[in-house]
Amino acid sequence: MRSEPLKCLPNGAIGIATSGSLIYTPYLHEEGCPYAAEKYTLDACGGVVDPVTSTYHYRSYSPCVQTPVCGEQSPLYGVALDGIPIYGPIDEYGRQLVQSDLDECGGKYDSWGRYRYHVTVDPPYYPTCFKGEIRSDVSGVFTCTCPFTNPGGTGEAVCEASTDDSEPAVCSDKIPEIRNMTYKWEREWREVELAACCPPGQDCGVNCEGPGECVRERRLAKVWTRTEKEVSCWERCYVDCAAKEECNCKRKCKRACLGNNGYSDRKKRESERDGEGKCKKPKRRI
Repeated sequence: MRSEPLKCLPNGAIGIATSGSLIYTPYLHEEGCPYAAEKYTLDACGGVVDPVTSTYHYRSYSPCVQTPVCGEQSPLYGVALDGIPIYGPIDEYGRQLVQSDLDECGGKYDSWGRYRYHVTVDPPYYPTCFKGEIRSDVSGVFTCTCPFTNPGGTGEAVCEASTDDSEPAVCSDKIPEIRNMTYKWEREWREVELAACCPPGQDCGVNCEGPGECVRERRLAKVWTRTEKEVSCWERCYVDCAAKEECNCKRKCKRACLGNNGYSDRKKRESERDGEGKCKKPKRRI
């Protein structure tokens, strides 16, 4: 286990399910870092085909991997890239979990002291950071992606393979300075429809398509939600200029924020908050 979780995940596969299909990060690597499940049309199994690699993969909870038995611990669902197992949504106490029941990486220790991830029906569904080490032979080359960029990565490799295959890769977060500058992630109360489960002793089939009748319940849960946040004019400069190669972009933008009247950025923010105007480009003095 790592001393600190690795928050930078690859923009692609982060694990594999027991069905043999890959599990991808829930975020799309584009402006705003939206959940893929909100942008793609997923099939009944919560999966979709990668348009680039033509690889079928899961982007949300998949009822086709397993049908939970009501009140019984879910079996193994898959394995994450760091080797830690991913279990279904029901824990050893027979309780169906949501993300707010888990830690920052989407996992928890069971009653026997073993750490495991859990897939849930509410976003972000799968592990959002790695608690375990990454093997050198599977580390690959990846940069920090959503939700820590807006939208591009830093270009720096997160993991470096060890010269000894028996040793884990050397990984460290390479989170950009401008991370989360224009938005924030907060938990909002929402009513969530839990994963359908099959009563003990009944045959509900795959995805509840058998003769048995699955049970569907709802509960309130704190769901991770991306919201815009107010930023100052100079903070907006960092965000806008990060995607540009224009010479002296930040300097010009900050000068525009200061304006021609010598107002500080703090006063300019107060002015904007009062609706008196927006940042203006400085006028040339004659």
